[in-house]
Amino acid sequence: MNQINKRSVLECVILTIITLGIYGIYWMYLLVQSTRSMRQNTMSCIMELLCIMFVPFYALYWWYTRGESVKQGFEMQNRASSGNGTVYLVLSLFGLGIISMAIMQTDFNSLTVEAYPNRQGVQQGGFYLYGLSGPLTGRKYRIDGRAVIGRDASRCNVTFPVEQGGVSQVHCEVKVAGNTLYLTDLGSTCGTFLGNGIKIDANTPVVLSSGSKFWVGDSAYVFQVQY
Repeated sequence: MNQINKRSVLECVILTIITLGIYGIYWMYLLVQSTRSMRQNTMSCIMELLCIMFVPFYALYWWYTRGESVKQGFEMQNRASSGNGTVYLVLSLFGLGIISMAIMQTDFNSLTVEAYPNRQGVQQGGFYLYGLSGPLTGRKYRIDGRAVIGRDASRCNVTFPVEQGGVSQVHCEVKVAGNTLYLTDLGSTCGTFLGNGIKIDANTPVVLSSGSKFWVGDSAYVFQVQY
C-alpha cells in the first residue's frame, strides 16, 4: 500500500521556488500518492500526475474531488481538515496551486502523526467488527482480509436477515490493506454513513481508525471497528 507522505511544508515551498517549479512536480507526485493511499488505490500515480499537468481543466477537477475525499477522511477520524474541495478549487482558479499543496500537505502531516498510533498493535491483535445495534447487536467478527456486509449470504460474511429493510444484498465492505482498515460502500441503495452521520461516496474507500463507528442504510444498524 502507498504511504501517506510527511514533508516539511516550508522546505517544499522553498525548494519549489528555487528550482523554478521542478521540485513542485515531485511534491505534487507525493500528494497524489497520499490521496491514493487514503482511497486504497495502489496503482501507479504517474498517469494521474500527467493528467494534472497536461490535460486542460483536469487539475481543477482533481483539486476539488481529492480535497473532498481528504476532508471526508478527516471527518471520519473526528478531525477537522484545513482544506476542502471548494477551497482548493478557488485557489487553483486564481493560480495559487502552491497554497493548495501547502494546505493539503499540512493535513497529511497531521494524519501521519496522529491517525495511526496503534499500527504495531494492529499487527499483533488483528481487526474486529462489532454490531452495536440492530439485528446483529452483540456479534463480533474478526476481519481477515475483508468483511462484506449485506443480506446475500452467498456473497457476504456479515449477513443481515433477508427481509431487513434499508440494507442492500451487498451493501458495503470493511477491508484490510497493509496495516490500515477501509470502509467502502458497494453501491447500496440507502447508503453507508460514518458515525457522525456523513454519507460516504459509493466505491470510495475511507480510512477507519480503532473505535470508529458507522451505520448501514438506517441509523439503527450501527457497527464499530476495534484493533
